[in-house]
Amino acid sequence: MNEDEDIKSMFTRFTNIINALQSLDKTFSNSELVRKILRCLPRSWMPKVTAIEEAKNLSILPLEDLLGSLMTYELTMQKGVKDEKKESTKKKKAMVATWDDSDESSSDEDTREQVAQLALMAFEEEEEEESEEVTYDELIIMCEKYNSMIASLKKKVRTLTDENDELKTIDLTKEINSKDVEIDFLKNEVAHLEE
Repeated sequence: MNEDEDIKSMFTRFTNIINALQSLDKTFSNSELVRKILRCLPRSWMPKVTAIEEAKNLSILPLEDLLGSLMTYELTMQKGVKDEKKESTKKKKAMVATWDDSDESSSDEDTREQVAQLALMAFEEEEEEESEEVTYDELIIMCEKYNSMIASLKKKVRTLTDENDELKTIDLTKEINSKDVEIDFLKNEVAHLEE
């Protein structure tokens, strides 16, 4: 089954293949067909495949029941994807309310309290939207800060590398000088022994 293919078209294609094989005298038992369909499903379907294998006896499971179960699962998955898309694209909207002036049961104080609550709710929602914008601005500032930190750290690495090279050179110079002293000492000893 292709990732973008639905169960109905996959089953139609599967049936066409099986019918073509039957015309060539190749027959399959119902359990073989059920297993072949379950094996051809993509990875995203593996939880459903496992559930069917554990819950039902595949050797006696009718092909129509399997198809119905898979179509139901497909619809459930599609509904879940649509719900996720709706939630992600949903825009926040200010709450709008109207009061009927002819309502005698509510006092002015109740009305004021309701208006205050609605205003507070609208203000909190607006504040949330502003906080998201602030978060984005803060993110930009943090990126700039980290970029400058990276630049200064690279400069420090270069400085330390140069300093390390200098220290190696100084260390080598000291070692060369000590070897020169040792060579002079050994030359003097050789000269003394030759006399």
